Amino acid sequence: TEEGALLAFHGERPVGVVLLSTVRNPEVAMVMGGVRPDACGHGLGRHLLERAELVAAARGCRQLRARWFHSDPRAVSFVRAAGFVEKDVMFWSHFNTSEAISPWALQKEAANLGGGLRVVSGTEFEAIRTDWDRVWWRHLMDCMHDVPMEIPFVEMPFETWRPYIEPPLMDRSRFLVALDGDDMVGLMYLGAVRRGKANIDHTGVTRAYRRRGVSTMLKCAAIRHAKALGASYVVTQNHEHNPMFALNQAFGFQHVDTEADGLKPIEA
Repeated sequence: TEEGALLAFHGERPVGVVLLSTVRNPEVAMVMGGVRPDACGHGLGRHLLERAELVAAARGCRQLRARWFHSDPRAVSFVRAAGFVEKDVMFWSHFNTSEAISPWALQKEAANLGGGLRVVSGTEFEAIRTDWDRVWWRHLMDCMHDVPMEIPFVEMPFETWRPYIEPPLMDRSRFLVALDGDDMVGLMYLGAVRRGKANIDHTGVTRAYRRRGVSTMLKCAAIRHAKALGASYVVTQNHEHNPMFALNQAFGFQHVDTEADGLKPIEA
C-alpha cells in the first residue's frame, strides 16, 4: 500500500526511500530502503526508519526485519545503532562461467542422469503436469521450512504465492526442474543476467533425494544456461548452517560477501 512506501525529498529531488512489506508475516514488517550518498550524515535514514516503525506499529506489527551486507560499514553502523539484532547470516558466492566445471561435479551430474533423473525448464514442466503450479508451490514451501534459520520461515498461502511466478515478475523458462519420472525432486531459479551476473535465486531438493547430487546437477545446467545467455558469473547465496555452502565451494564457487538478516522490536 502507499502508506508502506515512504519518500524523503530535498526540494523536488528524492533523496531517500523506505519500503515496508508484510507479505510473508503480518507481525513482521520487512523494511528496505536507503539514502543517497550525498544526503547521508544528516539523520535522514533515522527519521525514515522512525516513520516506518510508526506505520508498521499501526498495522499491528511487532518487529521490523532488515538485511544488510558486512562489506558496507555504514549500513552495519546504522542497523546496530537503530537496534537491529543479527539473527541469520547468508554467504554470497560466485562462479566464473569461463572456468571449467569440476570433474567431481560432472560425475555427480552423470550419475543422476544415468540413474533416470532429468532436468527440464519450468515451461516444459507446465506441459508435463496439469497440477504443475500446486506441485511447484508445495515443493518450494517444504524446502524453505528445512532451511536452518533463526528467523522462522512463514509459509505463503498458494493464492498469495501464485501471482509471483507470472511474467513479468518471473520468467518460468529460467527455472530448472529436476524430475524423477514426472515428479519434481529439485528446483532452481536462475535470475536474469544483469551486469554480467546471473543470480541463483533459489535451490531446493526434496528430502528423499538429498545427498545424491541433485543440486549439483542443477548447478551444472544453470552454469551452462547462464553462459549461453552471456553471463560471466553465476551468483548464489547459502545460509551459514546450510551444508550447501561447503558443496558450492567444492564445486568451485568463491565466497565474495556476507549478508546479515536481523530483527528490531517495535516499541509499544
